[in-house]
Amino acid sequence: MRSLGTTERLKEGQAFGTLQTVGGIKMKKYLIYLIAILAGCTDHVYKYNGVNYKVFSELNFKNPTSIHAVDLSYKDLIRVPEGVYELENLIFLNLDFNKITQIENQLCNLDQLKILMLNGNTGIVLPECIYNMDLETLWLAGCFTQLDLKKFSTMKKLQLLVIGANKYSEEELQYLSKALPNTTIWPSID
Repeated sequence: MRSLGTTERLKEGQAFGTLQTVGGIKMKKYLIYLIAILAGCTDHVYKYNGVNYKVFSELNFKNPTSIHAVDLSYKDLIRVPEGVYELENLIFLNLDFNKITQIENQLCNLDQLKILMLNGNTGIVLPECIYNMDLETLWLAGCFTQLDLKKFSTMKKLQLLVIGANKYSEEELQYLSKALPNTTIWPSID
């Protein structure tokens, strides 16, 4: 029997050998997140739940119901384009490193959204409804904004929360860690 290459092992789910647990989440979940993030950053097709989706980086969609992933990072946006809110089947949204200071309540109508990346949007204000969304991954690193971490405690499906380079108290961080024991919280990225 020949040995599998890295790509083949990824397809077989064996890329890193045995499963190890980090912060209560098995490493395979980290690999899924990593693949989704890297795919979003590189504008490639990625696999999510076994179905191929194209990561779109422009808002000239012909069939918005077929769009599942959008990467609008590094576009100097000052607000989320209205067209994004019409993507009812959107799962992955990358708005990293823009100039967005406020997210509209319309974002919360995206019921299928699981991965939201808002890193590097300095001073961003989140809508109150975001705390009721079924997000699994939320990236807010480098926003240098005041976060009320206690509000995140309602996000029971959240598996990964990245909040480095923001303003919050150590007490809030401890509270959130207890309120969401199944969530990996990265208070800094070193």
